[in-house]
Amino acid sequence: MERATMLRSELDAEVCLQMYRKMVTIRHFEEVSGGAYRRGEFWGPTHSSAGEEAVDVGVCTALEPSDKIVGYHRSHGLFIAKGSEIKALMAELFGKITGASKGKGGSMHLADRAVGGVCSGGVLASSVPVAVGVALALKKERKNQVCVVGVGDGSFEEGHVGESMNLASLWKVPLIFLLYNNKYFQLISARSRSSATLLSDRAIGYNIPRTVVDGQDVVEVYRATKEAVDRARCGEGPSLIEAMTYRYQAQAARAGLGGEEDFRPQDEREYWFNRDPIKLFRACLLAAKMANPEELEAVEHEVKAAVQEALHYARKSPYPDVGEMFTDMYSQPVHPAWYLSQEVVRK
Repeated sequence: MERATMLRSELDAEVCLQMYRKMVTIRHFEEVSGGAYRRGEFWGPTHSSAGEEAVDVGVCTALEPSDKIVGYHRSHGLFIAKGSEIKALMAELFGKITGASKGKGGSMHLADRAVGGVCSGGVLASSVPVAVGVALALKKERKNQVCVVGVGDGSFEEGHVGESMNLASLWKVPLIFLLYNNKYFQLISARSRSSATLLSDRAIGYNIPRTVVDGQDVVEVYRATKEAVDRARCGEGPSLIEAMTYRYQAQAARAGLGGEEDFRPQDEREYWFNRDPIKLFRACLLAAKMANPEELEAVEHEVKAAVQEALHYARKSPYPDVGEMFTDMYSQPVHPAWYLSQEVVRK
């Protein structure tokens, strides 16, 4: 009851219903796109956000539409939570011209400037230094905007993450480091890689405030992010949020290969699957009387139909013409004489 009272005091019913819709959308999008990948309908490494919906939605609910996000290799959910159209995202996974990045980015290199999605990167933590630059630009231009950058627990161990945190703190840029701690870097557990109890303790050495949250509790994530956002807007510099979460699908979708159930302890999997973030938030909404079962079921039905429509859209959309090969490479169109002509490329 106390939890329900707190929820009503912080968020109104309309916002909560939208949060629930986004969480369900992420889950169903990942299930449907993952199935399409395993059937061979598109190619390239694909990483699912299933199980981490509360992190993505909690964070983005605390942001303004003009704020920026910089993703990492597992960022479908972050972009959906920020407002990306699922048709454009699905088409992007399929490599189609109607995709958010005209089919050039795919799963790991998403960008959607329409919603503040600057970029994401497939190389471990490659987006983190970029995000520091984005946040520095926001500060220099006095836009009163913030940037959130995602990084996994394995990627967090890369050296340039520490360098980026140091500069972000030194320059007091409006940046939030979002650490998804899902306990595994590919097939290696955190306990086998690091002696630190909390990875976010590293932030202390850079004078960056850090918060550890239950990544399955969307309201707790929202609350921590709002505090970090307010701090950044006041010019107090970066923060780090370590979200304890769990991925529900394999490290990456690979046709014909098994998932993590082959090696992750059964009792561990049962614990985290019993703490499904969508089910937890659903129960919280019902307890707080901020939604009724019929409303939530209607949302679920609408989401399933929308994701199926997005899949159909991606299947029917055309691939980019060969003439797109050299576009979007520079801020201004450039056509050096040494570029191969379209006719030569076609031959």
